[in-house]
Amino acid sequence: FKMSAKGIFYVDCGDDGTLDGKDVSGNTITRNDTTNAKYTCTYPTAGTHKILFAGDATGYTSSSYTAAISFSGNTDIKTVDGSLGAIFSGSTDSMFYYTFEDCTSLESIPENLFAGVSGSAARMFDNTFAYCTSLTSIPEHLFAGVSGSASHMFHYTL
Repeated sequence: FKMSAKGIFYVDCGDDGTLDGKDVSGNTITRNDTTNAKYTCTYPTAGTHKILFAGDATGYTSSSYTAAISFSGNTDIKTVDGSLGAIFSGSTDSMFYYTFEDCTSLESIPENLFAGVSGSAARMFDNTFAYCTSLTSIPEHLFAGVSGSASHMFHYTL
């Protein structure tokens, strides 16, 4: 995954997985800037793995077209559980821009995925689920709390 948000984040790769990337110490990522950085969970054996993610974003890039967190192009993700909004709350331009774009194996997402996100930003959900060909339904209240009619806020979201 890629991340541009500032803050302290905890990633448990599970199954003896190892977290690699910029500003990583064990399972903790400490980000003091908003540049885009790539992180990887590496496993000793192939298979299905559950990754746990927690933290508190304290700042976001002012650069348009950069997501706070992105799994774009990851064809291994099948399901997502929990709330990204609890970690990346608030309202910034492009916060979830292309977050799951081209995750062609993604089959389900929870209703509370964006709980805690409020306001309106120009490209907040632009292309968030674009080309997720295995995703067959969207929970009814997925965008509850998000308001406004900012330019391109939901442009090609699905």
